Amino acid sequence: MKPKVSVNEGWTTIDAVVNLKDGLCMRPSGKIVLECSKYPKKIFFKTYVDEFGDVSEKHDCSSIVDVMDAGAEFGAKIRIFVEGEDEEAERFALRFYSAVTDGYEDFTYDPNFDMYESYYRKGK
Repeated sequence: MKPKVSVNEGWTTIDAVVNLKDGLCMRPSGKIVLECSKYPKKIFFKTYVDEFGDVSEKHDCSSIVDVMDAGAEFGAKIRIFVEGEDEEAERFALRFYSAVTDGYEDFTYDPNFDMYESYYRKGK
């Protein structure tokens, strides 16, 4: 099932729960930064800091230090922001979502960016 993607005021957003055993540690953070560098516009995320929905400052996905600085551990709730309201922005939002929610198998520490790629091929 495709996760809910929202579009508002020039940004495509999606909420996710980090399902990476060690959270956004060095290797997945580096992979996320590398993947996000393929998108020509801004991508960042915010972490939820309490049960009232308050969020932290934004963490720029073009910087591995900024991504790791978020301290997003396993189970952390985040909101992903991708600049743009088009299909490409939605695609990158879903790729980021895939990477942080897919989890690790066999401790490979390689996030799966393609979990929701089939939605584009099927036109859903």
